[in-house]
Amino acid sequence: MKVKIFLTAIFTFGILSSCISHERAKQLFVYERNYDVGRAVTVVPLPKPTKIVPIDTESSLYVYEFQNTGCQWSYVVDDSTKSILSWKFISDPDLCYMKLRAGY
Repeated sequence: MKVKIFLTAIFTFGILSSCISHERAKQLFVYERNYDVGRAVTVVPLPKPTKIVPIDTESSLYVYEFQNTGCQWSYVVDDSTKSILSWKFISDPDLCYMKLRAGY
């Protein structure tokens, strides 16, 4: 009986840990995008945008995608300075997460 309870506790802990880790990975994605605002789009370590759409004469929408998860988001970028002005999700936010690194 004690072994069964112990195994159930370990199994439950494993499930809860993976859920917490996934939530933390989603938070890390949002943190990274918020950190990018104000930075030049040319120095953000991301793959090339999937498309760039002019918004008006002063800014453009840069669309990005992580193909392995289907995560899509966009930045509004000032055309003259290339500074990121804002960002938003295009896809379901649950698809957007970063791999956890040491220290996170």
